[in-house]
Amino acid sequence: MKRMTSVKFPSAVSVERDAAGFSTSEVIAWGDSYPATVRDTTNRETVAAHQTGYDIDKIFVVRCYGGQNILKDDADECVYDVHRTYAASGTREIILECSRREPGCGYPGR
Repeated sequence: MKRMTSVKFPSAVSVERDAAGFSTSEVIAWGDSYPATVRDTTNRETVAAHQTGYDIDKIFVVRCYGGQNILKDDADECVYDVHRTYAASGTREIILECSRREPGCGYPGR
């Protein structure tokens, strides 16, 4: 199923730490919304991702992308990890293979 939506990418992350240096909470500030198309994965895409070592839930197609590793879908307010990106042939669109982020996961790279 293919639908139109908009996505947000993180603009800033602040992490609070306790006295021992462990992170206690983090706040992700989200930037502006960008139009996107989202669709479910095909069996072929799912198998290819699984063979590479990750699972994907959705495919987002955007025209503006700056290399961020997470995104938020404005339609359902879910946060997704971006696993693989590539340009669609013959267009200016960027394909983002994403999986739904597990609640409680820290910001990647922190």
